[in-house]
Amino acid sequence: MRYILNARDLISDQQDFVSTSGVGVATGTAYSLGDVLELDGLSYKIESLIGEGGFSEVYKASCGNEEVAIKALKKDYLDFEGDATESLLERVACNEQDLKKLVYTRFCKEHSIMSELNHNSIPIVGGIANDFYVMELLSPMRFTELDNNTYKRMVLQLAECLDYLSSEEIVHKDIKPDNLCVDSNGDFKLIDFGAYCHLGSANPFPLTYSYAAPELLTGEVNSKTDIFSAGRTLQAMCGARYRGMFLSLEESLGCVMELYKSPLYSEMLDRATQPDVIDRLSVKDFLRFAQRLNDSKAVLFDREKIEDYWRRKLFFNSDYDPTILEGRMIECEIVIEGMVDV
Repeated sequence: MRYILNARDLISDQQDFVSTSGVGVATGTAYSLGDVLELDGLSYKIESLIGEGGFSEVYKASCGNEEVAIKALKKDYLDFEGDATESLLERVACNEQDLKKLVYTRFCKEHSIMSELNHNSIPIVGGIANDFYVMELLSPMRFTELDNNTYKRMVLQLAECLDYLSSEEIVHKDIKPDNLCVDSNGDFKLIDFGAYCHLGSANPFPLTYSYAAPELLTGEVNSKTDIFSAGRTLQAMCGARYRGMFLSLEESLGCVMELYKSPLYSEMLDRATQPDVIDRLSVKDFLRFAQRLNDSKAVLFDREKIEDYWRRKLFFNSDYDPTILEGRMIECEIVIEGMVDV
């Protein structure tokens, strides 16, 4: 179901948007290796492109001996990709110029909200220019680098972060594996607040539908909206995703049960991903589950088990023959690596 919202109304929504009166539309410069950006008396040299979204690009940059990230608007930030390609213009009743103002306003608001929030799992941001801002340099949460203890700590830190956001009446709206990162100490960070909104309001910004709570598809949000997305994300990182497509909820939970034999974890994911908000875990209950799991000896993540599961599930549907498996390893590894890194 598509919901139709009026961009002019959203732009003037005092809860979620600043007025664009007098605000120019950024040019959205695309930067190249070696470019030097000046901001607040500091010089940032672009070293490499490290990430890309529908509206923006993220670069690794150096400032003296310090390495940082630069998030910049794309040159043509209406060129949506992935799930956002449904075209925001089709879902927002506005013309292209109003939409560009909306995109630019959201970019500024993302920087503003991240500057205001104060939590260990939310990236530190620096100054902002016309079409870019500075933030701490992070690394993606890579499937091949996860182990059980790291995964359990990430689950707890995610739950603590969602508890904090709920206390601030903020809904992230786009929690997914791609938006989970780690800092230089290996601690979890939740990135990309471009689609956020306050409780009681909504906005039409693109979200990743395979992770989105059902109520988001009708333009509604509540205190449990991010819990659904978090549950789906944890399912994906436990191996219940194939080429970006989810199994049914029942099959996903069956996968977790087969791999880990953890009734507590299965209950957590089952209740977190309930389509009906009334039946879904609250933020506090999600945190309590995460704390119990972190203190337990349960195995929540075992990469070897995941690889073995998918080899059988995808290619053989039964116990596999090692002599047959050898010729199909490369294809299988591509699928496995793609489960959380795409």
